[in-house]
Amino acid sequence: MTLRLKGSNSGDVSIKAPATAGNNTFTLPTSNGSAEQFLKNSGTAGELEFSSMVEDSSGRLLVGHSSSRDVANVAQPKIQIEGTNVSTSTLSVIRNSNDTGGPVLALSKTRGTSTGSSTVVQSGDTAGAIYFSGADGTDVNSYAAWIEAEIDGTPGGNDMPGRLVFSTTADGANSPTERLRLDSSGRLLLGSTSLINPNINGLGHANRAQIVGGATGDGLTVANTADFARINIVRNANVGDNTELGTISFGSESGQHPVERARISCFSDTTGGSGGRGGELIFYTSADGSHEPSARGKIIANGNLTGWTGIYNDTTGSAANVNVNSSGSLMRSTSSAKYKTNVETIEDSYADALLECRPVWYRSLCEQDNPEHGFWGFIAEEVAEIDPRLVSYRTTEASYDKKTGEAIFSPVDPVPEGVQYDRFVPHLVNLIKRQKATITAQQAQIDDLLARVTALEAA
Repeated sequence: MTLRLKGSNSGDVSIKAPATAGNNTFTLPTSNGSAEQFLKNSGTAGELEFSSMVEDSSGRLLVGHSSSRDVANVAQPKIQIEGTNVSTSTLSVIRNSNDTGGPVLALSKTRGTSTGSSTVVQSGDTAGAIYFSGADGTDVNSYAAWIEAEIDGTPGGNDMPGRLVFSTTADGANSPTERLRLDSSGRLLLGSTSLINPNINGLGHANRAQIVGGATGDGLTVANTADFARINIVRNANVGDNTELGTISFGSESGQHPVERARISCFSDTTGGSGGRGGELIFYTSADGSHEPSARGKIIANGNLTGWTGIYNDTTGSAANVNVNSSGSLMRSTSSAKYKTNVETIEDSYADALLECRPVWYRSLCEQDNPEHGFWGFIAEEVAEIDPRLVSYRTTEASYDKKTGEAIFSPVDPVPEGVQYDRFVPHLVNLIKRQKATITAQQAQIDDLLARVTALEAA
C-alpha cells in the first residue's frame, strides 16, 4: 500500500507504510506534539509518534530537552544531549568490524573562514579540545578541566606536528591552568610549558620527561600501599663489563646551560664471567670552580668501598678500631681472642724502641685539613724505621679514567703512608706498667731510708 501526495513539478513525494501481514495500516500520532519535534516509529509497524529529539529554529539538534543553553562557555552548541541518568546522558559510538580498527571521533581545525576550506593552520593553534565544566548554581559554564590538542611546530604538506595539553582548575580559581603536556617529540612536561634546557654541561642529553616545581617541596613522590615502592632505571640492552647503566645527576642553571654539581652512576661489573650480573655505584662531586664532577669513591660489586679519597685524606684523624688502607677501603680492627693466634706478651724492647719516635708539630697539606691549623703527630717514614708494624703502607698508585672517572690502581713497592696510632697503646701500657713498678720500688726505698733517718735523728 502506498500513500502518494502531490509534490512539486519535479515529481511526487511518497510515504510508504511498513508492510505488516494482515494489517496494512498507517497510523499517525493521536496525541498533540510540539513545534520542531521529529516523528519516529513507535516500535509497532505502521505507527508513528513524536520523538524527544527537537531541531529548533536555529538548526540545533536537542536530545532529551527542548531548549538549548550555553555549555562550558560555548554558545548553544549545535548538538546537545541532556538527561537525568547515565543511559539518557551518554554518547556511545560502536564499531563492528573484523579488523583492528575502532570507532573514531574526528576533530579538525582550519584557518579558513568558510565551510569546506583547507587554509593551513599555524603553530600554537588548537586542533581540538574536550572541555569539562560543572554547574555553579547559576549555569554550567565553569571549567573544571580541559584537554587540548595543539599544533606544535610549523605545518607543511603531510606534516602536522602536535602536542596534547592537560589543564585543571585549582580550588578558588575560575579557569584551568596547564599541568601536563606531551609534546611533538614525545617528551612529557609536568609543571612547565616548555622544555628546560637539558644540555647539562653542554653534553646535549635530551630528557624524555621533566618535572618542574614552583613551590617549596615540589618534587616526585612514589608510593605503594600494597607493596614497596620503587623507581626502576634500566638500560634495555645486553651489556658487557664497565658499561654505564644509569645516572642520577644534580645540577643548577648557570648561564647558557645547566651545570652539573654531582652525580651517582651505576656501571655493570661482569668480571666474574660472561653470565655476571654485578654492578657498582660511583659517586661524583664537583670541586669549587669546576664544571665537571670527578669520581670520589665507589661501592663495588662485592659491597666494598674503594677510592674514597676524602676519607683517605683525613690523615690527622684516627680511631682505635678503624683503618683506611691505601686504596681508600675502610677496614675494621677486631680485638676478640677468637680472632687471634700465637698470642705472646710484648717484649720490653719494643716499648723502649717506641721512645725513639720523634714527636713533631706540623701543618697539613691534605685536602680535608685546614692549612692554617697546626697538628701534632709522627712521621710515618721515621716510625717505619723504628718498627714497621706501627705504620700502614701504600701498595698501589691511583689514576682515574678521564671518560668514566673510574679509579685505576697500579701496584707499587710498599711505601709508608700512615701512622697506626692505635698500635702505640699496647706499648705505652707496657711502659707505664714498668714505670709504675720502678716508681713503686723506688718509693719503697725512699720510705725505708726516711725511716732510718728518722731513727738516727731520734737517737
